[in-house]
Amino acid sequence: MFQLPKGTVYAHPNDYLIQRSTQSDYLVYRVHGLFAMSLLVPVKPVSPDGPPVGYIDANTVAFSTSPQIRYLVDVYSTRWSTLNMVKQQLEANALGPISNTACIDVGVFLESNTVVLPHTQ
Repeated sequence: MFQLPKGTVYAHPNDYLIQRSTQSDYLVYRVHGLFAMSLLVPVKPVSPDGPPVGYIDANTVAFSTSPQIRYLVDVYSTRWSTLNMVKQQLEANALGPISNTACIDVGVFLESNTVVLPHTQ
């Protein structure tokens, strides 16, 4: 069983994460899901120049760390000056274009700088 780090927010798929940036504006993310990610380590080939013979989960190797918990999100390109502006644009379904999709560590979304808004449609 996994637990989110203390002080982070939880969002359901299709919820919005509204995060206050260090520049005091707001970034908007739409959540696809929550994932546990682990590093795959290549198994060395028989010949030095050959491709790996396969991969193993780094969590099975002694002294490895636990999987990273990440949100898969759409990142909206518009930055908003106030939280109320974000809410108004969300209600009007006018958040603007999505700049990219990313897997972001849940530890970035802290209770101190992030608000979760449910998807209403």
